[in-house]
Amino acid sequence: MTTLLNSIVHLNPNVIFQRMENDIVLLHIQTNRCYNLNKTAAQLWELLATEPNLSQVQNQMLINFDVDEAQLAEELTALITSMQAENLITIQ
Repeated sequence: MTTLLNSIVHLNPNVIFQRMENDIVLLHIQTNRCYNLNKTAAQLWELLATEPNLSQVQNQMLINFDVDEAQLAEELTALITSMQAENLITIQ
């Protein structure tokens, strides 16, 4: 996660999103694929929309969630990897 934490993440401009209570629904307008993000993934998405530095995003999520750093790092790695595979984000 150390390398990934030093990354800058950009949301794909072809993905639109809408908050629905605690979740966020994403629509990739090029593929017409729809995604439902749970509370954790939704917060990750919203934070990335304003702060592309993944290290800063992780720090903010540690404040907002009652979770230990190792567990959050593992979850963020899985989420970011999945989002990248679906072409929802790009990583620098």
